[in-house]
Order: sequence, then structure tokens, then C-alpha cells
Amino acid sequence: MTSNKAEAYSLLLGTSILKKLQVKDPIIISDSAIIIAAMKTGGEFKNQALNKIRQRILNNIKSLGNIIFKHVLRAHNQEVDSLANKAMNRRIGLVKENQEIYEKYIP
Repeated sequence: MTSNKAEAYSLLLGTSILKKLQVKDPIIISDSAIIIAAMKTGGEFKNQALNKIRQRILNNIKSLGNIIFKHVLRAHNQEVDSLANKAMNRRIGLVKENQEIYEKYIP
């Protein structure tokens, strides 16, 4: 699997979890410039397999409200990786509701 395809699948998984948890107005941060650029601009990929994943992501995010996609340079994402690993190991994610942030179990 290419790294772009793996990162697109990661975003698909993340948006599936957000949809299941009914999270509103998430901020999605990734170190994949290609994936984030496509999500911000609505552009398609040259690779049709990526476009199929992209369409599934778009279906997931319809109910999430105002989504902000942010790109972080790979050199600066050690903290993000650490938090993601912690969340996956504990199956706990941070949820923001009514200006309050709390931990919530990820089914």
C-alpha cells in the first residue's frame, strides 16, 4: 500500500469514529499535505483508488458540521503522533462540547 493510500485510510477511519461519536465541528490535523490539500479544496486525486476512499470520507463528514483541516509538517508532528498512539492504546479520544473538552471512549 502506498503511504498516500494508508493516510487516506487513516482519515477514513478517523472520520468514521467521529461520525459514530456524533462529534461536531472537529479539527482534523495530518502531516499528509496531499490528503489535507484535497480535503480543503475538494479536488480529486489522479489515483482512482484514492478517489474512492475520498468519497467515503466525504460521506462520513456530511454530518460533522464545520470541519477544519490543518496540515502539520512531519518534522513537527511528534506530539500529534504521541497523542494519537495514546488514544488508540487507551481507546480514548478528546471530545469538545459546549466549550468543554473531555475524554470519551472510542467504541
